[in-house]
Amino acid sequence: MRSRFFALLVANIILALFLTSPFWIWNFLDEESVTAVSRRTGNNALAAEYIYHGRDIDVLFIGSSQLRAGVNHESLREGYRAATGKDIDTLTIAHNWDGLDLVYFKLRDFLENNKTNLVVVESPNYDPEAGNYPHPDTKFFFRISDDPELFWELPKTVSLKLYAEQVLVAPRLLLGAIVGETGRDEMHKKVAADRGALLRSQGFGGQAFQPTDISAKCQLTVDDVLLSSSLPDEKLFGIPIQHWERQFLHAIDSLLKQNSTKVIFVRFPYKSFAGTGLVERNSEFPAYWDDYAFTNEQLFGDHNLELFYYDRVHLNTNGASRFGECMGGVLADMESKGIITFSAASDTAQKELLQ
Repeated sequence: MRSRFFALLVANIILALFLTSPFWIWNFLDEESVTAVSRRTGNNALAAEYIYHGRDIDVLFIGSSQLRAGVNHESLREGYRAATGKDIDTLTIAHNWDGLDLVYFKLRDFLENNKTNLVVVESPNYDPEAGNYPHPDTKFFFRISDDPELFWELPKTVSLKLYAEQVLVAPRLLLGAIVGETGRDEMHKKVAADRGALLRSQGFGGQAFQPTDISAKCQLTVDDVLLSSSLPDEKLFGIPIQHWERQFLHAIDSLLKQNSTKVIFVRFPYKSFAGTGLVERNSEFPAYWDDYAFTNEQLFGDHNLELFYYDRVHLNTNGASRFGECMGGVLADMESKGIITFSAASDTAQKELLQ
């Protein structure tokens, strides 16, 4: 009888520890444990390397796979250098699918360990229904002990989902902490080599890839892409932000204010939207947030769009190179107008010279 009681007691203690793990597990885990999580979850291990073992940079791009595929950092630096004669240090931290919750938690950890002059966030453009659930990768970066007030302020259905995912992922994080990093595959190495970008030399819809270079120099300025609230009510992505995600908008705003870091939101074009496709400024954003939009016509003119996309929402290598060139020019124009100053690249070069 005693043995049965003892076994039942132990089982209940283990169950209680398991169910309450989100509150205590991070006392025994390093936040870098996510670097050992299976690569099947996406680029979280690489993102964690940038976050916890990174450096100060000029521009951090953060968002979903659309951003990860759409920014060629080499082309961006060339576009910026052509306009300024200087170098610029940029990086992408991206994940599959949109989610302002995951953007906030990755930003929080990045800014605790590094500095950046500018954060470029991919503007949300997902199906509204997708916003009713936490991002599936948030569980790897969300620690209740670090943001208890934010956790308790969330709608109960959302906080319950987050909590349940934390409970389920706890054993995986513990295993990762014990086993350590499982090594890099070829995709991991490729993304790391391209500063977090995943550039794909693929034709649209399985067609053969045709390397294409637009000879005309991209000359977009801030005024060409900056949205204002006075634009006509014609939307490229007429998608509202879910009510609970507004709390993460406010959290991002507070975080960046605390770190004196500027943010802009950027909307990527879709292959399925041809022409200029005027975009309405997102009314959810504070008035002092800049909301930028790049359209197909601005980027590619009258060229066949299928040369620049590998599916309806992701740019291929051709498109990413053109976007990078244009983005580099816009960043240079921001600096010339006194909107921001970039210095991380020159600081890094100076440190290397002194060494």
